Formats: sequence, C-alpha cells, structure tokens
Amino acid sequence: MALIPEIDREATIKKTKNFFKKVWPRIVLQSGLTAMSLRSPEITDMPTSAPTGNANEKLMVRMLERQDDVKNVIRCINSLEAKKKEIMRASYIDNIPNWKIAQQLGYSEPRYYQLKNEALVDFADASSVYGFKLLIEKS
Repeated sequence: MALIPEIDREATIKKTKNFFKKVWPRIVLQSGLTAMSLRSPEITDMPTSAPTGNANEKLMVRMLERQDDVKNVIRCINSLEAKKKEIMRASYIDNIPNWKIAQQLGYSEPRYYQLKNEALVDFADASSVYGFKLLIEKS
C-alpha cells in the first residue's frame, strides 16, 4: 500500500461536481449566510460554540456547524493555486457560467475544463482534512 493512494480522477471529479451541485447550496442555505458574505468571508480559527438543550438551541447549533462548513469550503478553495482558485470561486461562489469564466480568463473551453477538473480534484484532496469525503481512491 502506497503512502498516498492513487486517486480515481473521474470518480472524484464526478463526486465533487455533485457536491457543488446538490450539497453546497444546502450548506449555504442552512448556514444563514448571504451570497455577499461568501464573496468576502470572515474566516477565523476561533472555535464557535452555542448552548445545547431545546429545539431552538439545536437549530442554532446546526446553523453554526453549517457556517463552519462554509468557512472550510472557502478555506479549501483559497488553498488552491491562483488560476484554480479563480475558477472555483467564479464557478461555485459567484455562480458565473463556465463559458464566461473561460472567456474572462482567456482560455479555450477545452483548456478551461481541464483546469476546472484539476481544481475539482485538488479541492477534493484538500477538503478531506475537513471531513468532506469527496476523494475516491483507485481500487
């Protein structure tokens, strides 16, 4: 067994795209954060906590957990190299269409999609530290 297992790129790309299509919007919605706050999030390493007990407190705890998830996704995106970070932020934070991002960055569509796929794999790798299970290893 290798120290770092080989990644199934296609399966990882598919799972990460699915995360951003289906899971990410729900995390943002449940966090109570606005689209504007995602563009310039205040990320701090200070732990957050809330009292536990009744139903309202449980809802508040869930919201704080989702806010932490949002911050962790942003951290992972910010950890990517510059072009990949730009692609991920434009695509999944700013919701800009792919063709427009490719045009803004001056890439042909095939080159843009190649970089985006690389960014998705890198994001999946980085996000495993935060408990997001997006990385698929080859069997």
